[in-house]
Amino acid sequence: MGLTRQGLGKTITLAVVTCVLLIPIILYSLSEEQLSKVMTVFQKPDQAVLFYPLSLVMAFLLPGFTEEVMFRGILQSRLSSFTRSEVNGLFLASLLFAIYHVPYAYFLTSWATHGNLTWSLSTVLTERFITGLLMGLIWMRTKNLAGPMIVHAFMDSFIILASFVK
Repeated sequence: MGLTRQGLGKTITLAVVTCVLLIPIILYSLSEEQLSKVMTVFQKPDQAVLFYPLSLVMAFLLPGFTEEVMFRGILQSRLSSFTRSEVNGLFLASLLFAIYHVPYAYFLTSWATHGNLTWSLSTVLTERFITGLLMGLIWMRTKNLAGPMIVHAFMDSFIILASFVK
């Protein structure tokens, strides 16, 4: 399935570096309301210590695990075999990953792009495609899903964190 101890150090290192590089993209992609809520939590250390780890675990177990098994572990692997090219598999899986997020971007009121089809499409075909490429590269280099799962959980944890704040 791609969860193994082999290459664990390398995949975690790549994930941490990727997470640091993605911070500006994550903060940019949050709506003003979500960003305000996230900043409110981090301004109160007692809340940050409780809510951020909880949101990270939730993001790891829900979208991080399921989407990475599907898009990297299954689709990217199969597309790479089918096209006989890891690069083609990477690009196709990343494109499918981006397209998968269109309904979220368009229909969910928690997304800044809610109700605007052009903005929804441009967001997922840039931000989600790029993050799909980054997570796919980690998978391609390490053949370990732990790294992409960590990156995915880190990205989604901020959205989940914002949902904790009223």
